[in-house]
Amino acid sequence: MKARKQYKISNRMLVVWLTLTGIILLLTPQTITGKFQGAFTHIFRYPLRLGRGISLSARVVDQPNYDLARREIQYQNHIANLVAELEEKNSQIEKLAGIRYHQHSLEGAALVMADVINVNLQGSRNEIIINRGQSDGLKKGQLVIGENSIIGVVDGLWLHQAKVTLTTDSSFRLPVMVEGLKKSVWMFGCGSGRAIIRWANDKPDIGQEVLTEKKPGFLDCPMVIGRVSGCNRNADNALLWDITVAPACDIAMLPSVMVIVMNPTPKVEEY
Repeated sequence: MKARKQYKISNRMLVVWLTLTGIILLLTPQTITGKFQGAFTHIFRYPLRLGRGISLSARVVDQPNYDLARREIQYQNHIANLVAELEEKNSQIEKLAGIRYHQHSLEGAALVMADVINVNLQGSRNEIIINRGQSDGLKKGQLVIGENSIIGVVDGLWLHQAKVTLTTDSSFRLPVMVEGLKKSVWMFGCGSGRAIIRWANDKPDIGQEVLTEKKPGFLDCPMVIGRVSGCNRNADNALLWDITVAPACDIAMLPSVMVIVMNPTPKVEEY
């Protein structure tokens, strides 16, 4: 018997045939190609329906598990948020309790904690913006605490924000007491993070504390407001001193502050 001849198609010939086939299909009218597509769909309609049914059934079966997983993730996130909020509240309570422990004058006061949004210590205007306002019971003139020291007063109010004028602002002035001085003196803000006491009769030592005076309705007892950082003879009167005062804390680095909201003194009924 004669062996059959084996025909081998070269790669070049295969490329040529495929190219010609593509050109023919490209030039074939859409009506004819549409008939081919319809015939293909008709012939293989049962396998296609079967595959689509399997896909839909699989999706329906997985949907409850998918919803359950989503709810579980939501609950986990909710619990994490509650834990973070609880830790923040506990931290605030510890801070408030610590301040009241060291400052007995604040035992009858409500302290409103606020985060610092913006700080301006440049030029004559020295102020900070906090995220508490009228809706939290804040009023103009209330003193503000930073790291257990007075740093300024509430000067501008919005519903949920407030502006605090710092003790170094050029418009700030307040009667204060200095260790070593016999009487109270006035402290004036100079801007750029500095304050000054003018025309003092006595020269205090560097580092001595400067305290606010008692302010009825706002503060029941003196609190530290700064420390003496320099002393110079007054330019107009060599017998008097100009005392430079630095804030008692680094205001630029404060993440949060507390506003003193004094509680009204209850009236005592007479019998």
